Amino acid sequence: MDVDDHVWNQWQGILRFGVINGWTDAPDGWRYFSVSWVDDEKYEAAIAQRKRLNGDDISVSLYRADQIHPYQ
Repeated sequence: MDVDDHVWNQWQGILRFGVINGWTDAPDGWRYFSVSWVDDEKYEAAIAQRKRLNGDDISVSLYRADQIHPYQ
């Protein structure tokens, strides 16, 4: 996977689609990607609700290579 590739991710039953806009290789041996998600309001609302309930911000800014999947 590389910059401008289209990817998908699933979180708690929410299917998300986006485009890779950067990546970095980490010391743990994994490649992590930043993704621009498209029409992601449902996911953002779920994350905000969870933060309201328990006070924890579980939002993710970098996705490990096995957390996103390419599609064409």
